[in-house]
Amino acid sequence: MDIKKAGGCPNPEACGWIEGSLNDSQLQLQPRSTLKQKYLIGKVLGQGGFGITYLSYDLNAYRKLAIKEYFPISFATRTKDRHTVTHSSPDNRTPYEYGLNKFTQEAKTLERLRGHANIVSVMEFFPANNTAYIVMEYLDGITLERYVRGQPDARMSFEHTLRILVPVMDALREVHREGLVHRDVSPDNIILTKSAPVKLIDFGAAKQAAQTYKTQQLILKPGYTPEEQYRSDGIAGPYTDVYSTGATFYRCLTGVVPPEAPVRMYDDTLTPPNKFGAGLSTQAENAILRALGVRSKDRYQTIAEFQRHLVDHVTKPDTPDATFSSPHPVTTSLKTFRVWWTAALVSMFLASFSSSVLKISLLIIGAVAFALSGRVIGWRNDRSRHEGNNIALDRPQLALILLAIFSMISVTLFPAWAAVVGALLMIPGAFVGSSLIKTRGAALSTPSHPTSRPIKITLRFTAGDEMGETVEVGSDPIIIGRDPRSANLIVRSPHVSGAHVKVSLNKSGDLNIEDLNSRNGSYIRRSTGDGQWLRLLGSETLSIGDSFCLSDDQTAVFEVIDA
Repeated sequence: MDIKKAGGCPNPEACGWIEGSLNDSQLQLQPRSTLKQKYLIGKVLGQGGFGITYLSYDLNAYRKLAIKEYFPISFATRTKDRHTVTHSSPDNRTPYEYGLNKFTQEAKTLERLRGHANIVSVMEFFPANNTAYIVMEYLDGITLERYVRGQPDARMSFEHTLRILVPVMDALREVHREGLVHRDVSPDNIILTKSAPVKLIDFGAAKQAAQTYKTQQLILKPGYTPEEQYRSDGIAGPYTDVYSTGATFYRCLTGVVPPEAPVRMYDDTLTPPNKFGAGLSTQAENAILRALGVRSKDRYQTIAEFQRHLVDHVTKPDTPDATFSSPHPVTTSLKTFRVWWTAALVSMFLASFSSSVLKISLLIIGAVAFALSGRVIGWRNDRSRHEGNNIALDRPQLALILLAIFSMISVTLFPAWAAVVGALLMIPGAFVGSSLIKTRGAALSTPSHPTSRPIKITLRFTAGDEMGETVEVGSDPIIIGRDPRSANLIVRSPHVSGAHVKVSLNKSGDLNIEDLNSRNGSYIRRSTGDGQWLRLLGSETLSIGDSFCLSDDQTAVFEVIDA
């Protein structure tokens, strides 16, 4: 296709450059270059140590794409035709070809992962110009680094960070299953897109070439790179990405980047996140610090293990409950229950053969031991935890109480032989109590939500033509916009798009808001913040008192209020 005759780029906005302008470096492909006679090269989106990424336009499918070119700047150059790439010296031929092979392997792996929502989709890869190209979806959004810098104090809450990085961890689990290590997880390589998903980009398989051939200065990202990537003989694995992911959590929560790994090997000055006021539970903070273990053997060995320890504290809060606060709560509770129940049994058994004064003392000891064993079980069931302080007993718990009462009466009123039988009846109670603890422990490991959560949330217009009006959000989602063909809640402001945001209740009874790729932007404001409006990228969960608006001029503002 003759681009010049076609009037330059068919879609200047998609191609991303001003006609007649050139890219900054002569080592980059220049605008209006074509690949495979169908991909039109536009502006440079970014250049790293091993590749150049261009905004491009598919002349057949009429869509924007991103194309990554293998170009290791330390041992490559471009020939006089300004298209062909070659090694910069005879000594660099081997590392250049080695890296090109790794780049191709990376493309093949990513192509297999194309269906994952949180991994940048690879459409095609092909050799050309003595190098190789990966054709990827174009991501319209911003990096996590840029997003965090826009937050108050350039950091985020743990819950906010978790919502963004859990999908990244899910993506890394899939990557590791395919035998690939990312090697460059950082806020710069996580994209928050307008269409909702968080995307992981810039896989670093080709960087292994530089590590192998001792050009580490090009692959290091201070604070995010573990010590094994500083060594030419260092072996990368899933634990490498665990470190970088932990460093990304640390950056988002504290506003600072961890010290470089080699420095920490000799003088570990890593400050725990809570010293910065991160407000983490002990378990979550320990999980992040373990992920940032300087030596690989001190870290979690898999992303799944790291993710599990991070998320557990959300479903099992870090509270001073004596029964379930240990690392192995069910095992500890079983031991405690059996000790007290055995003490009660022995006390009552001895009381069967004792005189009246000693019998009373032993019965008191037995009653106290029995009460302590009951405290371990917890006499109130889960339903009573949300219905106030009224005692509500399970049938097995009631059977235990009746069994203990019968045993104490037997020991007090009947002859010794009958009292012994009564005391021994408590033996089956040990099995009943153990079963209760195991069942209760399993229930505590499963997240539950109070039954009193509202089934509706009310939105109140606080700006615009509809000011003062309210609308309820129930089980059915509401799409708010100006065009009745695409929205079921119509606002009259001309600054609001046809299909703008979708609001709905999730299973927890919280309000979800999702931007529907609006043209003029959606913004949210937290009631606990400083009143600043933040651009809505993808979806968020809002609480009572939060607000959102449907354009940057704040002509249609909604506040979340009680149902």
